[in-house]
Amino acid sequence: MPMAFLLFAPRRLARLSVVACATWWAAHAQAADWPAFDAAVAKGQWPLAQTLVEQGLAEHPRDARLRLLLGVAQARTQQLAAAHDTLAQLADAHPELSEAHNNLGIVLALQGRWTLAVRAFERAELANPQNAAALENLARARAQQALQAPKPASE
Repeated sequence: MPMAFLLFAPRRLARLSVVACATWWAAHAQAADWPAFDAAVAKGQWPLAQTLVEQGLAEHPRDARLRLLLGVAQARTQQLAAAHDTLAQLADAHPELSEAHNNLGIVLALQGRWTLAVRAFERAELANPQNAAALENLARARAQQALQAPKPASE
């Protein structure tokens, strides 16, 4: 599944974020927890997915994988302020996690905060220059930022 994100297509947000996060989750979650989360995401049941992640965080509050998944679930349930806070804290605590910066950039873009989104995508690129989704998102955010730049007055 390609890890592309169209800034104006929230359904693609799910695909990008869940593919990246699911890899971490599958590698580290207990076998009993993963099928329920996977099924909830596959059915688009983001509130249930968020509940499952929150249950995991109750047991493992510092788990970066779970915090990333929480930010994704919050974004998918339109809790953009909460998603921003979750992902910003994660990116600050783990600057090496490209996906934290990339998903933070997505949330900022959905909020129309293009300058900050560009910065987040740039940090994602620095953390992992091979993150194709972050590179694509960076290009799209820069293009959107350019479209919104003030135009010089015509003479």
